[in-house]
Amino acid sequence: MKPNYKRVNRFKASQMTRFYNLIIDSIFLFILNYCIGMIIGLLYVLTNSMFILKLIYSLEDKLINWMFGAVTMILYYFLFEYFSKGRTIGKLITGTCVVDINGLTPSRWEFFTRTLSRIVPFEAFSFLSSVDRGWHDRWSDTAVVQWKDYNEDIQQAVALDELGKST
Repeated sequence: MKPNYKRVNRFKASQMTRFYNLIIDSIFLFILNYCIGMIIGLLYVLTNSMFILKLIYSLEDKLINWMFGAVTMILYYFLFEYFSKGRTIGKLITGTCVVDINGLTPSRWEFFTRTLSRIVPFEAFSFLSSVDRGWHDRWSDTAVVQWKDYNEDIQQAVALDELGKST
């Protein structure tokens, strides 16, 4: 049985759950950036490299700092969602998962589009609108669902299909 759009809509994660995902992932992104900063600082202390010192000073520039944050955010979201089939740390904690509009695992391109969409200013809060889908969902044709309930519904539908075929 192939999942469908109606099932995706029925099990979409609430706006509050999406907000929790945002907060949790933001905390982990902050920790990731902090750890990268600590590693860069430690490398400078160990090597006394002028290149690393210039890198540290360049991060004082707002544009460079924003670009560094954007790159880490892109890597965080794309790598987590792509390799874990639609889940980040926030989604793992809240029991949610990204699916495409047909209810299937998104393609690499859909994950990439979804991730790049996050760079748009204030995009993180776009899911709070009355449309109930963030820009990164709309632009990549994806949705976030409550994974356990969604998956159980699929399993029940598959079991019913199998039962129907066996009679």
